[in-house]
Amino acid sequence: MTHPVLLAARGGYGCLELIASMAAIVDRPGPLLIGFSDLTVLHAWWRRRGRGESIYGFMPGAPHGERALASAAACAQGEGFAHRGDATQVVAGGEAQGEMFAACLRVLAGLVGTPAMPDLAGSILALEDIDERPYSVDRDLMQLHLSGALTRVRGLVFGRFPCALPDDYAGPTQREVAASWARRLGVPAIVDLPFGHDPDPLALPCGRPTTLRCTPDGWRLDIASRVGLA
Repeated sequence: MTHPVLLAARGGYGCLELIASMAAIVDRPGPLLIGFSDLTVLHAWWRRRGRGESIYGFMPGAPHGERALASAAACAQGEGFAHRGDATQVVAGGEAQGEMFAACLRVLAGLVGTPAMPDLAGSILALEDIDERPYSVDRDLMQLHLSGALTRVRGLVFGRFPCALPDDYAGPTQREVAASWARRLGVPAIVDLPFGHDPDPLALPCGRPTTLRCTPDGWRLDIASRVGLA
């Protein structure tokens, strides 16, 4: 843990196995962690133990393109940036400010009750996943909610949640699930932001001050530059 950057080659499985050994390491600012998917465990640990900023994004062994590389580099250099437009949609209006925290939903829900579960109070919570049907997404959100983890979340950012549904599927859509949770929590929310499990994922800096604005005319996600950046 003495290197300045810890870049995951790919996601998969196994990060939770590291928590017991990492708990023995004296708390101090950790390396700049970069990765997504199962790396949610380590992003959560970084937040829980105050190990500094981390980047939910680019992994060389996962699908990526110019946006993934450019946004990860900007985050690593501490640059602020604004994101708006594309196919992302508003499902609940309002404005919220908080610290960005991005995660793979199924992995984050699985951390409830473990030493790695972070305090999400005051966060703009960005959630994404792959191959999870809308009712599974709803179930994981309910697990987080019943644990108290979502009580003081200030805004929600949902990814695209790619999942092949059968022709006879008659349940809720991902958009409907997102909208229902935004109403339940009383927070602004957007859906279909291209991050995480996306062919060219936008990188998001966990721990960075963020403003989410959602209006009838559109939306904007403003991420501040790193504190102390010249």
